[in-house]
Amino acid sequence: MFGFAFKGNTNKNTQAARETNFGGGVEWTGKHDKFVLGVNYLSDLGVTDEHFLAAQEIRSAQQVGAVNAYLRASFEKHEITAEMIKALEQFDQLDRETDQPMAWNLEFAWMPYPQWQLAFRVENSAELEDAPQRQLGLSSSWLIGKIAHFSIDYLYGEYPPGLVEDDFENELKSLNSAAIQLSIEF
Repeated sequence: MFGFAFKGNTNKNTQAARETNFGGGVEWTGKHDKFVLGVNYLSDLGVTDEHFLAAQEIRSAQQVGAVNAYLRASFEKHEITAEMIKALEQFDQLDRETDQPMAWNLEFAWMPYPQWQLAFRVENSAELEDAPQRQLGLSSSWLIGKIAHFSIDYLYGEYPPGLVEDDFENELKSLNSAAIQLSIEF
């Protein structure tokens, strides 16, 4: 069990900027860290890196709590992870289509060799502005020697109808994204 308190760096009015945010949670870890299950609470989802209110340049006095739950099960050559986060109330400053965000993901990883991993990911979100509603992806990563790590990722996403437009006001229906990364430790 754990708890924490902090002052968030958000674009809020003077009264809310003085408020202390808090959270806490419980986590259960099985033998040899093969199974982890946790639930957390955060007093104000508006202070996260997502900046729900910043895009609208809205100043908010309202705090919207959130709950987060996660699970990781590890096996000899496989790992399953799942995570969910949801706002517990509505942001009254946001449009009805985006006022109570929620997201979850599920990932299945296979490690055929100690230095190579292949993963399949499914993600879903609701009421996240400019974000795909569903995403499916593949990821592969390799440990090269003792100091280099190479990964390649692909995601296919589908947007909710009528909610997301590009810079030219064309409705977006899907998204294809890929990333390649080489990391060297020294």
